[in-house]
Amino acid sequence: MRGTRVQSPRRSRRKRTRGDRAGARPEGEERPMNNRFVLLAVAALVTFSCSGAGGGSPHPKAGPLLAQIAQRVSPELIQEVRAAEEAGEMVGQIHSVQVRDDDPSWGLADAPVTLVVFSDFQCPFCGRAADTIRELKGRYGDLLRVVFKQFPLPFHNQAMPRAQASLAANAQGKFWPMHDKLFAREGLEDPQLKVWAEQQGIDWDRLVAAVEANEYEARVREDMKDGEALGVRGTPCSFVNGIQVSGAVPIDAMATAVDIGLARAYLALQKGADPADLARILTSPPKQK
Repeated sequence: MRGTRVQSPRRSRRKRTRGDRAGARPEGEERPMNNRFVLLAVAALVTFSCSGAGGGSPHPKAGPLLAQIAQRVSPELIQEVRAAEEAGEMVGQIHSVQVRDDDPSWGLADAPVTLVVFSDFQCPFCGRAADTIRELKGRYGDLLRVVFKQFPLPFHNQAMPRAQASLAANAQGKFWPMHDKLFAREGLEDPQLKVWAEQQGIDWDRLVAAVEANEYEARVREDMKDGEALGVRGTPCSFVNGIQVSGAVPIDAMATAVDIGLARAYLALQKGADPADLARILTSPPKQK
């Protein structure tokens, strides 16, 4: 199981600047997947000594969620993860990803798995990842929450305006329809986009005015700063309960990451974690034993 690897994904990366590591590959070139995401090997590395989980018996409210997770995740994976927990590995591999109240999200706030994606509306690989995430949400339903973070790359000249347009739509309660439309390669200058927006109940003139005034630029840059602090350098870059997945990986690879997240949740619930507190517990970096 150790050493099993996924084929290299594709992703967009920011242009190299002075201070970037030597030998970085150019945009779009295939590269080995980030070492933090090695399929199945990740399962053998994950540790769950997370602060906040209780010590011995399941939380009184955990029963229904434990049953749901048991229907989705194999006992073998849960056992592998349990063994990894006891080994005390994976310290430094779980990232604490800040989720703000106004971040566009899809799903229940207390879902056992939270997938945070840093994305660029002009990046073709991000479009592929968006399709994958949509399919994942269909598979996992209320077990999965998706949070979208803006990470427009500087060499994509329409990425920042599109990011702001999506947030302007979010202010009108229409982020996800606009998200899908922008990834369908609809430019903001396309007259048909205005027609579509009005059909969706979006005040187009208000949205355009916000973009032209750079009303949401500071908010976009907050997301970018968050991503940079986490080591995000290219798009798409996702964090599944804090574990980094770089690139537009195949659906089965991302589903495995979600299953590992569910196994982590299952074990935390068995130890007494409150279902309402899972998101915090599972994205808290484990402590060195």
